[in-house]
Amino acid sequence: MRSWNLSKTAASIVVLLLTVLCLSSISSGDNIQYPCDFSYTPQTYITIYITNVGYISIRDESTSEYDICSTYKDGTSLCRYPGYHGRWLTMTAEQQQGYGAFKGWTGCDVLVSNTVCKVQVCNDNGTVTAAFAPSTSSYTLSVTKSGTGTGTVTSSPSGIICGSTCSAAYSSGTSVTLTATAASGSTFSGWTGCDSTSGTACTVAMSSGKSVAAAFTLSVSSDFTAASTAVDLIYNQYSLYLGTKSGSVLTGTTTSGTYYIQWFTNGMAIVALSDGHMYYWDGYNVYDMWIIWSYVYAANTAINAVYNEYSLYLGTKSGSVLTGTTTNGTYYIQWFTNGMAIVAFSDGYMYYWDGYNVYNMWIKWN
Repeated sequence: MRSWNLSKTAASIVVLLLTVLCLSSISSGDNIQYPCDFSYTPQTYITIYITNVGYISIRDESTSEYDICSTYKDGTSLCRYPGYHGRWLTMTAEQQQGYGAFKGWTGCDVLVSNTVCKVQVCNDNGTVTAAFAPSTSSYTLSVTKSGTGTGTVTSSPSGIICGSTCSAAYSSGTSVTLTATAASGSTFSGWTGCDSTSGTACTVAMSSGKSVAAAFTLSVSSDFTAASTAVDLIYNQYSLYLGTKSGSVLTGTTTSGTYYIQWFTNGMAIVALSDGHMYYWDGYNVYDMWIIWSYVYAANTAINAVYNEYSLYLGTKSGSVLTGTTTNGTYYIQWFTNGMAIVAFSDGYMYYWDGYNVYNMWIKWN
């Protein structure tokens, strides 16, 4: 009988130990460091503070359900996540694109890694803080060039040499100064889109994305030189036919635009007209020689001819004709406010861009 009582007592001790171990397992969770007090209320809250801008994903380990806590404005914000007593929550911090990096957690029960924090929901309504660095937002400044002339635009701070690089990103609040420099034979005409201007300088405060345009115009002296050179080239080729020059090249205007004319003593003449083409006057009639003396003017003339025919479809012009180069050659392009464009390319043909694709119009412009 005494042996039986000892066995019963030993069995009771074993049951008691198993019960304690079971309760300990239930109350502790995985990797527990701060066990809950089991004099609890059924549901409590975890308060999550986020400093500056960041994103927190929350996983309830008991249900595998996810939630989020995030903010999109510098400062301090909070989320309150409800959870039943004893459950574990895993929180993962993620940096928002364009904003400050994650710095660290405070208030975790288990710090799994620099970005992962585990807390157990207890009746004391715990608090954790996810700290992110202040925003480092940046905005893009874009430069376009317009007009019949050419030139470059540079920036301070550096980033834009347009030229080749016509856009750059700057930190929020940066004051950017753009400087326009006209190429030989061109003059700078003015700015659009600046916060303030002073001569060839344009100042922009980067509080958002900005677009600025610089206009350049071919100078009259440059046109006169180019036209005179073209006249001399033709004269040198046909001097026996044209005879003796009568004075030097003269300039004037008609309803068709500016012209540059070289008269000869026999009454004939060679004319460089502002449509970019060379013409010949034999004393009775004018003939287009189909020789280009100004590709800029010739391209403008061809583009305007196409526009005049399809203006109802193309809509409103966006600025003036721009020029540039690709690996395939030089282009002259007129943009429209609806995103379409007409292009005069150096292969001699006109092209049309509908916003998605380029089409050859099979119109010769030079």
